[in-house]
Amino acid sequence: MKTYIQTLIALFASALLLPAEDNHYKVLNQWGEESAPWKDGGSWVMGSRSEQNIVALEVKSDDGGETLIGTVTYEGEGPIGFKGESGEPHTYYVKNEFGGAWHEGGAWYIGDRDNQEVVALSLKSEDGGRTLEGTMTYSGEGAIRVRAALFNAYEVENRWGDAAEPWRAGGHWTLGGRLEQKAVQFSIKSDDDGQTLTGTMTYAGEGSVDFRAKRVKQNTYKVENHWGDAAEPWHEAGTWKLGGRDDQNVVGLEVKSENEGKDFSGTVTYKGEGPIDFRARIFVP
Repeated sequence: MKTYIQTLIALFASALLLPAEDNHYKVLNQWGEESAPWKDGGSWVMGSRSEQNIVALEVKSDDGGETLIGTVTYEGEGPIGFKGESGEPHTYYVKNEFGGAWHEGGAWYIGDRDNQEVVALSLKSEDGGRTLEGTMTYSGEGAIRVRAALFNAYEVENRWGDAAEPWRAGGHWTLGGRLEQKAVQFSIKSDDDGQTLTGTMTYAGEGSVDFRAKRVKQNTYKVENHWGDAAEPWHEAGTWKLGGRDDQNVVGLEVKSENEGKDFSGTVTYKGEGPIDFRARIFVP
């Protein structure tokens, strides 16, 4: 067990390494038969890089969850060493090993049960870290299934042609940057082939706010919002995934939700095309 001083040190270090808002995941768990219902597994924080999601995590504990040891893989890289030390329940001060040295890896929050810590976790992603699936083990139990999705991660479908045409997969998008408030409307466009996007968006229970986004890599944008008069500052809103095509940026999005952000419908426009139908459903409610 950690001493009081060790715990204070870990908590202080964690406070200095608060993770980026876009590393928050909504988690579901399932046990028993595969037809059993999925149950709320809480809100977790995994990863510490604003422009790279984690795509694999293999860790376990030999001391009841006080420390987690293994590897983590960030998008576009190979596995690197992972060591997480608990500062308080479910909160881990993480270090990563690469290049022959250990480096600060942020403050992570893993698990959601009172008096039970996570002692094993095996996750991987097939969509660049927007969603993760695998198994986990709480102390004193066997493995259970786990499914995690970045907050505000939506599964998108598109349709073109007449109403009889089928809907087609449109990728996983991020629509919104607030943990406790869903977005309900977007009206944005680009005048530079999708390198930047500007317009307005609305969060549930509010009026519209100004929106601007700058592309940092394929389908990935740094988003800011602005409200009040022109002299007010712009505020960071996270790193979002907007678009589902490898070789075409989004240049227009006109969508809204009638159920407080659980689903969206409207149109999207890709570079070089006209508007097509758009519908989206939140991956994990």
